[in-house]
Amino acid sequence: MTTLIETIMPTEGYVTSLLEEALNGKSEQEFVAFYLQGVIDRVIREPRTYRCFGPWWPAIKTLIIAGGCTKLGQIVESDVAETYKLSRPALTVIAAHLYSDERVDREGLFNSIHQLVVLPTSDDTEPYIYTSYDESIEKYKGLGGV
Repeated sequence: MTTLIETIMPTEGYVTSLLEEALNGKSEQEFVAFYLQGVIDRVIREPRTYRCFGPWWPAIKTLIIAGGCTKLGQIVESDVAETYKLSRPALTVIAAHLYSDERVDREGLFNSIHQLVVLPTSDDTEPYIYTSYDESIEKYKGLGGV
């Protein structure tokens, strides 16, 4: 049976090659803070949007909490956050953005089901099915937001 660890993620080298353009003159810290504030604002307006980050959401939420915001709850799938993160917050944010951007392009903004491509060396070549579920957000989304 395939595990999350056997799924394909962008390489750190590839994401690093996009860093300068993404920073657009900001420091990595400024970039991350700006991006995460945008995510917070978007999820507060429409809670289901967190789903477009798929397995990257726990790492994004961890960064949000580390930045001092607990509006979106404090429970995180730490095992997923450890698997789907890169060495620096800015790289994690860029990788998560690339994934979410692809989901939006494929009209998967609110879809909680993610079919992740697995490594060719995996025993099982069927996509790994990951379900986005953040209890803190899902519990309140029917009540007009978080």
